[in-house]
Amino acid sequence: MLGKEPKFNLHNRRWLIRTGGAHLPPSRLEHCDIHDSLIAEGTFVDDAKISRSVIGRGCVLSPGCVVEDSIVMDYTVLGPGVKIRRAIVDRHNIIPEGVILGEDPVADRRRGYHVDKSGITVVPRGLTRLG
Repeated sequence: MLGKEPKFNLHNRRWLIRTGGAHLPPSRLEHCDIHDSLIAEGTFVDDAKISRSVIGRGCVLSPGCVVEDSIVMDYTVLGPGVKIRRAIVDRHNIIPEGVILGEDPVADRRRGYHVDKSGITVVPRGLTRLG
């Protein structure tokens, strides 16, 4: 989905991708460094760096966050200084200030996350707003 000519192109007029409306405001991007990434509606990014990543709806990326080669799913909050590399973070998660994911597989496993044999860290779904 990323790059100048993605193999799975969301903007291909011959194969329209339709989604249900989220009824969220547009994304708000403040002092960001974003490269080759997709940012969904309702997301607030404040003084963060994002590269080669997909950020879902309603996410919050706090100052000092760095997200590389990752997928952060809907309604996830990344605290200040969080660094995520080569990870998939499922929805409704709150990653506390200063946490580093995807750089130390042993530490990620100790936190209870799955690390596949290619080195991708997978964070399971967090509690929903009702949970």
